[in-house]
Order: sequence, then C-alpha cells, then structure tokens
Amino acid sequence: MSMKFKKFNNPVADQIPWYLLPLDDQLEYIDSFAPEELKENLIFFAHNGFIVIENTISKKVAKDAIDGFNDLVKNNPKAFEGATEINPDDERTIETGLYHRIGNTHLSSERIANAFIKNKALSYVNFIFQSKPALYTSLYYQRGSAQDIHRDTPYFTTRPMNYYVGFSISLEPSNDENGCLEVMRGGHLVDEIDLDNVIDILNKDTKNLSSTDDETWAMYQEMMKKSCLDAGLKIEPLHTNTGDTIIWHPQLPHGGSVVRSVSPRNSLITHVTPVGMPVYLQDVFFNPSKEVSEYTDWKYVEFKNCFIRYGDSININNIRNVSIRDLDSDVLQ
Repeated sequence: MSMKFKKFNNPVADQIPWYLLPLDDQLEYIDSFAPEELKENLIFFAHNGFIVIENTISKKVAKDAIDGFNDLVKNNPKAFEGATEINPDDERTIETGLYHRIGNTHLSSERIANAFIKNKALSYVNFIFQSKPALYTSLYYQRGSAQDIHRDTPYFTTRPMNYYVGFSISLEPSNDENGCLEVMRGGHLVDEIDLDNVIDILNKDTKNLSSTDDETWAMYQEMMKKSCLDAGLKIEPLHTNTGDTIIWHPQLPHGGSVVRSVSPRNSLITHVTPVGMPVYLQDVFFNPSKEVSEYTDWKYVEFKNCFIRYGDSININNIRNVSIRDLDSDVLQ
C-alpha cells in the first residue's frame, strides 16, 4: 500500500466533547443528532461508559491480522527476543509464552492495520468525536493484559481534555479463562478525584513531575478505584467473540482479568483521537494549567473512514523500540 502523509489541524480545538455533558444533556444530544442506527448503542455508551459492537470486522480480516502478527514474529526473531517474559504489571497472570504489549504493530503490517481501517465501529467514533477518528497508538496482545483497574487519561491527556476513546478489537474470543477486558460500569460518571490531593500526598511538585511518573500513576489509580467502589460500582468482565469491538469512554475505569489459560487471545487495542489532536502525559494531566499547544505537527495518512498517525518504530513489551525499516514485514507504507 502506497501512502502519502499529511499534516492536519485539530478540528475540535475549541470544542468541549458532548459526552462530558450532564447525562440528560448527552441523551438529548444523541436523540437530536445521532444517526438512527447508532442511537441504541450510543444511549448505552452514555449510561455505561462502553459499548460492545458485534461483528465489526470479518473473520477473514481477523485471521489475516493474526497471521500478520505471527509472520512479524517469525521473520524478526532478534526483535522479539525476550519479549514473552512477565512484566511487573502482570504479576496476577501465569506465564503463557505468548506476546503482550507489542506497540504500534499496525504500522508494521498492513494486515494488522486493516482490523482498524476496515472496522465498522469507526462510525460510532466519528459521531462521538464529531470528527474523523485517527489511530494514535496501538497495543497487540496475544494474551490478556491482566492489568489492574485504571483510567487511561493520565497517559492520554488531550487538549481539550478527554478527546480520546479506547477501541479494542477482538481477533479471537476473550473470556474469563484467557483474559478479557474488565470494566466498572458507570465509572465514567464518577467525578474526577482531587488531583492536587494526589500530588500533596506524595509531596510532588507538578512543575517538575515526570511525564511517566510511576508513583503518581499508582496513587491516582488507587484513589480513583476507591472512589468508584465507594460509589457502589463493581468490576465485571466483558466477553467478546471474534470480530467484536469494544469502545470505552476516556474516564471509564477498566483493566484485564486474570489469565488462567495458556490459550492465545489475540487482540488489537487501539487508542483513538480526532485527527490532529495532541496527546500529553502525566506532567500535563496533573498540571491542568500548564501551557501546551492544542495543535500538533504530526503526520497522518487518510483512509475512507479514519486516519492513522505516522510512526517509524514498534515497541517490544516496553523493552526496546525497533525501527520499521529494520523489520521484515508487510509494512503499512
């Protein structure tokens, strides 16, 4: 596939997302403006913070994506060396010998990228953003993440805030055995905790805070989860079949269930924003007054229903970055 990369202005730089309005106003907005075929799921999204959309890609597209990943591993053994070891995040899970947290494989394989490009659920994201969606980054999992409950926003801090959704594409069924997504239904409606309190407890200085401060991340997630539990919310699994896609609200608490089986559960987790939307990290999230740009000079390629942000490498399980130029693969370029 030959692609021409372009820069795009942020089309929603001066707008507040409708899905941050009070719930009644959200429902009125959906009723007034949503296409009829999307309304039922969007109403569910407003109430619950997520939707599971069935059969968003064909079984062939799903199989091709899995084959694309398998070929990527087979043809690049040096790049993937040591990448099946358990990360500290994954202490709850058994060792499976399967790969997890392989970043931006959509850039290294057209077959993987097609699971997003050809996904019917993009019509929902188009309405959610009121702008054509762009794939910002992705994570490929052969097994469940086994992550604790968390909100994504400290790692996907946009300007304006919350122009982001999680978009999880099931290439195989996910369940309680092989590790499925877990959510706290309605947790997106629980008020944000006091960010200054997090900083004060840890005696941090927001002006000098690292963009990836593990201690602050952990404290924030612990306090956020407690606030949701205090509100009476519970953690529940979301089972999916091949070809299903889950979309979740930027404020939805979610994680991954314990992995009990060595069976694979291939999936592509994509992080989606409007095209041209800058994304910042914890140094901006915990310091909302920090002056940052609402625009970016990132390059994108445009497809019929979406954009993809350009990148020049994949990330192997937070161990190393590998240049796409050094990979033997069906590179998306």
